[in-house]
Amino acid sequence: MKNQRLLASIVLAGMLVTINGCASTVQSTGADLSANSAAATATVSAEATAEEPTAAAQMTEEEASEKVGDNDTITVTAVSTVQETPDIAKISFGVTTRADTAAAAQKRNTGDVDKVIDKLKDLGIDEKSIQTSGYSMYPDYDYNNNNAIIGYNVETSLTISDQKISDVGSIITECVNAGINNINDIEYTCSTYDEKYLTALQQAVAAADTKAAALAEACHRQLGLVTSMTEGYQDTSARYKNANTSLDMAAAEESAVNVQPGQMEINAQVTVTYQLD
Repeated sequence: MKNQRLLASIVLAGMLVTINGCASTVQSTGADLSANSAAATATVSAEATAEEPTAAAQMTEEEASEKVGDNDTITVTAVSTVQETPDIAKISFGVTTRADTAAAAQKRNTGDVDKVIDKLKDLGIDEKSIQTSGYSMYPDYDYNNNNAIIGYNVETSLTISDQKISDVGSIITECVNAGINNINDIEYTCSTYDEKYLTALQQAVAAADTKAAALAEACHRQLGLVTSMTEGYQDTSARYKNANTSLDMAAAEESAVNVQPGQMEINAQVTVTYQLD
């Protein structure tokens, strides 16, 4: 009986050793798998990390290429001037009257201005070209007598537009004889101003082409297409040229005023950007 128990104990011990051995084997195999998995993961991560800089480097090159392309341009500004002889004038003159009372001064002024307007119409000037451009009334003071009012002045200004340069002298003389007693201003312009401005604009663009080509050649490049073009500021006041209006009224009554308009300058400016090839 004792021998049988001893034999059973030996068998059970052997089985336990076998089972424990299997467990050790399983644990060892699991560790190997974990190690292999970690190694595989490390390999994949390393490969991915190795590829990422290449993609980043490609993007950087593309961005750099775009940056160079955007800045590979040249911008120039050019101005052109066309000279033209004015053929149209705008005249501004007036009638000043004085009387002891405001009512009398106004009445006298109205009568004198009506005579001037009638004369203008007699000269064939269209009514739409005659404009009342100013009117004022102010008292005369005796500064040696406590600023006492001693009378009133009334001034009416008329502007006559769209007149031929050749007619300006005779218009002034006839209107002086009709009652005007001050000349405010004479302005000149030309009927072809818009046409001449376009000519100046085209010449400015041609000048910009020439300047840009010279700069491109200096840096050993070829001039490419225009990428942008901007028209410069157009000064509308340049449409008119002012004359010296210091006229001798007494002389103007006797003979036609000699008007010499000279020449006016019509300017155009452009800023052009070109691609460099």
